[in-house]
Amino acid sequence: MRSIVIRDELTERWKNSEIKEQLEYAILTAEISKATFGLTPSEYKKIKGLKN
Repeated sequence: MRSIVIRDELTERWKNSEIKEQLEYAILTAEISKATFGLTPSEYKKIKGLKN
């Protein structure tokens, strides 16, 4: 639960900064996921066999 709140706060800060492109959000999210869990969202999807 706390991680969701933190991520929401972070993305709100990104909205107020120069980060505007969807690709930039994806890159930042992937980097946070990789640092936290050792996997990017796309790597996790591949392991789990998820399509979308």
